[in-house]
Amino acid sequence: MTGMSKSFAIPFDDQTDGYVVTAKVTLDNATGKPMYYTNNYRIQLSNATDYIPSDSNKTFVKKEDQVKSKQETEASKYSAEEKVTGLVTFTLTNQEFDALKSVKPKFIIEGGAADNKEFKGTFRGNASFDFIYSAEQQQQVASQPQFYPDRLTVDNLADKKMIFDKTGINETKQLGDVKVTLDGVQYTEIIPTEANKERYRNFGDSGIVALTVKLKLDNQSSQDISIYNIGSKLRIDENRGTVLSEGMAEPREPQDIKAGAQGEKYHVFMFRKDEFEIFKKFDLEFGPFYGADGKGLFKDETVTFALPRS
Repeated sequence: MTGMSKSFAIPFDDQTDGYVVTAKVTLDNATGKPMYYTNNYRIQLSNATDYIPSDSNKTFVKKEDQVKSKQETEASKYSAEEKVTGLVTFTLTNQEFDALKSVKPKFIIEGGAADNKEFKGTFRGNASFDFIYSAEQQQQVASQPQFYPDRLTVDNLADKKMIFDKTGINETKQLGDVKVTLDGVQYTEIIPTEANKERYRNFGDSGIVALTVKLKLDNQSSQDISIYNIGSKLRIDENRGTVLSEGMAEPREPQDIKAGAQGEKYHVFMFRKDEFEIFKKFDLEFGPFYGADGKGLFKDETVTFALPRS
């Protein structure tokens, strides 16, 4: 946008030039009951706290094109089985648009749906996608490997270079009443982004390697299981040592898997690159699980998977 009226310049830091991004979105309440959803989105830049939110004042969207219920009168409430489509916008200054070129921006659909207006017992979990803003960048995104959505990727904590990956392993073991399936592994060299270099200073100058493990979980028990505090560890070369998972690099959500439901867990382990290169064998000791009360489940049992190395 150029030469805009002064009355529209406030969202652009009082500049009369800038950018408006318009997204067409559809909300489909397939839960079978009325739900509340705040309908928030963001364009994420250097990390999870550096972002451009969708416009709450809806300045550039006609009333009839806004995302809102056609059946409910309460704000943010949607009827059972209701499906609505509308527009949301983002305003960017010239400087903010230029900043997209120095990061790998993400389009984030924020979680936060609940069956009550107090948002108790909220369905958590954000969805993250590459935010495409130019034809050149679109080609770059299309040609890069499909990295697992750990926080290193989703929160732009680091750039990744693929070392080795293997998907579709599909090895299943029983852990109490939960089926645990090793689905895949990715070994990547990571280069912390400028905004996050200090976070990884303890790894020194040799470089950093991350191992991200994808597991599928089938909770066949009668109780919810917590998956955010699993006590897993990685055994190196049988008796060389162990490495604990990096919880700060793993997805925050979901934090549990409901009774009778299925879900996924990503574990992330990190190494100094010079040390990683001498390691030959990795065994993942997965578990134990903990219940909602923090107590160990299934007699604190674990299962072990030999991970592909190369």
